[in-house]
Amino acid sequence: MVAGLLIIPLALLAVAVIGLDWRLRQGPIAADFLIGRVEAAIDRQIAPLSVKIRQASLRYDASDENRFGVMLAEVVVRAADSSE
Repeated sequence: MVAGLLIIPLALLAVAVIGLDWRLRQGPIAADFLIGRVEAAIDRQIAPLSVKIRQASLRYDASDENRFGVMLAEVVVRAADSSE
């Protein structure tokens, strides 16, 4: 009974992982929902500097040792008291 209950979630997880793998092989996926969290994490590490990120995306590169990563674009680092 318990094994039967585990099969459905595991099968759904496998389908999701395979689907994500297939999609990432087609090209990067926009991940702008990560920008705020990434900026906050970087800001904590580089204080008193501040970072502003314009774009974020998830990428997978099978030719580069099967690497999965987050690509950031248009990143600006400046003094926290800078008005620009």
